[in-house]
Amino acid sequence: MRQVNLPPVIENDSETPLPDEVTAVLTHMFNGYRRIVIGRRFQSGFSGAAVYLLRPIRPDGAELPTVVKIAPTHLIQQEWQAYQACIHQRLSDITPIAAAPVYAPNIGWGGLRYLLVGAGQFQTASLLDYCHQSDPADITYILAERLFQNLRTIWGQQKTVPEFALRDSYDHLLPVNLLLAATDSMPTSESHLLTPDTVLPSRTWPTGTHVTLQGFRITKIDHDQRNITLNLPLPLTHDGTPRSYRLRVQNVSFQPDNPYQTGQIVKSLTGRIMAVRNDLLRQQLQPVLPGVDLTTKEVSLPDGTVLPNPLTHLDILLKQRFDVRIACVHGDLHLENVLVEYDSHSRITQLIDFGQARYDHVLHDLLRLESSVILHLLPPILAENDYPSTLIHTLYQRLHKVTIGQHVLTPPPGLETVFTALLHIRHEARAYLGPTGDWAEYYQGLTLYLLGSLKYGNLAGAVGQLAPKAIAFWAAATTQQLVQTGETKMKNTAQHSSAVSSMLLTTGNGRFWLTDWLDQLTGWSNTPAHMRSSWAGMSLWLLDRAVSRFNPERVIILCASLLLWLAAGYLLLPLWGWSATGSTERLLVLVQVGAAFLLLPPLMAWVTRPDYDDLIIRETWRQRSRLYFLKWAGALAGFTVFAWLGLFVSLLWLWSGIGSLPSLLGWPLAGLAILFSYIAARRIPADRYKMYGHKPTLHEADAYIAFALLVGNIAFLLLIYFWYDFLVWRGMAILTLIAILLAAYIQQRQNK
Repeated sequence: MRQVNLPPVIENDSETPLPDEVTAVLTHMFNGYRRIVIGRRFQSGFSGAAVYLLRPIRPDGAELPTVVKIAPTHLIQQEWQAYQACIHQRLSDITPIAAAPVYAPNIGWGGLRYLLVGAGQFQTASLLDYCHQSDPADITYILAERLFQNLRTIWGQQKTVPEFALRDSYDHLLPVNLLLAATDSMPTSESHLLTPDTVLPSRTWPTGTHVTLQGFRITKIDHDQRNITLNLPLPLTHDGTPRSYRLRVQNVSFQPDNPYQTGQIVKSLTGRIMAVRNDLLRQQLQPVLPGVDLTTKEVSLPDGTVLPNPLTHLDILLKQRFDVRIACVHGDLHLENVLVEYDSHSRITQLIDFGQARYDHVLHDLLRLESSVILHLLPPILAENDYPSTLIHTLYQRLHKVTIGQHVLTPPPGLETVFTALLHIRHEARAYLGPTGDWAEYYQGLTLYLLGSLKYGNLAGAVGQLAPKAIAFWAAATTQQLVQTGETKMKNTAQHSSAVSSMLLTTGNGRFWLTDWLDQLTGWSNTPAHMRSSWAGMSLWLLDRAVSRFNPERVIILCASLLLWLAAGYLLLPLWGWSATGSTERLLVLVQVGAAFLLLPPLMAWVTRPDYDDLIIRETWRQRSRLYFLKWAGALAGFTVFAWLGLFVSLLWLWSGIGSLPSLLGWPLAGLAILFSYIAARRIPADRYKMYGHKPTLHEADAYIAFALLVGNIAFLLLIYFWYDFLVWRGMAILTLIAILLAAYIQQRQNK
């Protein structure tokens, strides 16, 4: 009797239901198995494919866990061919494809089965999930020591191609060049002929124009949506890299006598232009950026910062040419295509999904990975920390300074994980820039990846109050700003490596903050070897470094600080001298001190930029006034404490019998009061930012403490006026000492 193989029972433990096509492919792939237990689903980029971690169970026992990818037939075929051409026997630490693809009959879907390197004996997570649960040190190991170390085996087999056109390699990332609606009419004199030989990518086509397409190759057919996607018939340049000019035709009539097939060359197809690429991009962006005019050449952040609009610069960007390095690339290196198998002792990375593997610009993989960090890892972290989408501007500005080896800067609080990942990606990309070492090559490609992500529907949803597409737009605008500044040339290698190393120490454990801060201040780690040869060379280097740090803003702050110091000394030193014998003179001295408390803290608050200033929102009058109040309250507190400390030092000096406090000591004490007034004015807003988020918010005690300080200062000045003669009496020193001892004794008794 012939044995009949029954379909397996599929037990789905993942968080999403199984589509019918997935069930059909799994049933066909595991025909004859008893059960399939699906553990979880990985997000497989933007292609519409599904990737599952599952365990097949045969009638005679369970197999090891495996990974299965299910996608439309043409994607499965493309991946199988790309895997054999670019990945097999070339790259380690991958999930190898176990066998040839399996296709479910009559539905146009198929599947590939991958073998886990660790045989499924460890916990498995995508790199996206792993980053959410790991600290910067773990991410450093996974990226630098595992993932990139592995990929260097194919990235390193590179060659340099001069005058490489970005359009040829990056056009496919963006929405189609033209969206057309098919028409039944035959070509007329009013119809424009468009062939692969006559396409001009930068040409502007008015909406409604009729065109006749001839000679384009069909790359995708969607019967459900009744559309076909076309591209150039010769997909490769003379260098073997892809080229592209894509069109999508809607409302196609699929007639039995004209069966369109993937790969077919279209003889003639007439359509009416519905939208061009920029129209499609604006349609995706306008709902998430309702107040932004996307047709202008420049756009503004809420704080007034003006950035170039990447949409209006797109054609110029695509015309860019660079001398670049090309090699085999994975082609779709996003966070969900890297699996991490781990336990308490080891961590292994494995690559999956090789459908886009090809010979191309070597930076593609790193650009894809960075855009994945920005679009998938960053949004929930921004939402968790109550940051706006525009914070990407600050993040990229800081990252850029580290990238080119200019400064060592810390990330915004809470974004250490993202910053560490981006820093390692940039550090790896440095080795694959073209011969000129210009980061403009990387930034232009990154802009295209970010704008290309706007076409995907799975980014349309909000993460908290944030829209990933808005983050992508502001990130693209920032990269274009960085390119236009012209400051994209990489500093020397030693300087860049030092910056990265210092940054990783800071994000990794924070124990080296003092060394890092001193290095930022002096720049000694960047000192050229010939300057390190003697103390004279180091002295000249430090002097040059000090001069180079001065800019108009720092000069203004320095001059304002000196003026405030002079004012503090002029107003405080007469009281600290304790030489006012008459009541009128005494009153004048105390009025001067009162003026110091009333005038100097507000001025200090006015000239001080708080820590995290670029993260604090001040869009409204109320927000600006609250921020100023916090700075003033901090300046008042710092000035009050050290002004009265100087008063106490002057009394000790007087009681010792030496005489009045000398100016040589009085002026530094006045400077100390100004210094700590400045420190508190910087830190109080920053502390409130850490407590309440990016909108200036007062603690419930802030107003009471500030009021208490003002009233207390006035009360203390009145006490000095009436008790002046008693305070200058030497016996007051003995009484003060007794009071201090008594207070200490009482405190000790209370602590027992």
